[in-house]
Amino acid sequence: MITRYAKNTYVIELNDGRKENNSFLIVDDVDREAVRRSFAKENTTNPLIEAENGLEAINFLKTKEGEYLKKTIIVLLD
Repeated sequence: MITRYAKNTYVIELNDGRKENNSFLIVDDVDREAVRRSFAKENTTNPLIEAENGLEAINFLKTKEGEYLKKTIIVLLD
């Protein structure tokens, strides 16, 4: 479940009950400006990470050891 808190951050509740702040990864530039404007308008403080394409996004999500990041990230794409 994703919950918006008063500090204008979104927190995701994991299946085991833990709550984590999350980042948003934007892939492709079709709606990039709209997302940026929406975040600014709502004073959302979660980090926005931008990737030019799917390959760049996959590379961002992997660690140097080839494993995927454990931190919660919401991916926005079209």
